[in-house]
Amino acid sequence: MGSKEMKGIALDYDSEHDVLYLYFEKIQEAVSREIADGVFVRLDPNTDQVVGVTILDLQKKSLEDRGIKFIPTDKTLLEACT
Repeated sequence: MGSKEMKGIALDYDSEHDVLYLYFEKIQEAVSREIADGVFVRLDPNTDQVVGVTILDLQKKSLEDRGIKFIPTDKTLLEACT
């Protein structure tokens, strides 16, 4: 798993399972709510604030088709996380 931190956001990419984890502020316990097929928002159970996002099968998804254009889906992201 690769890890990279950027201005309050930590990225972890599990290449074996093709899962991207985004954490805001710090990694903490959270409850997950699926907002799209294989895309989960992680919420602080006490405040309901978003503390992260988990994306399953990242390489198989076309995030741009979902209107998400700020996350690269090519090798750039994978290299940044490894």
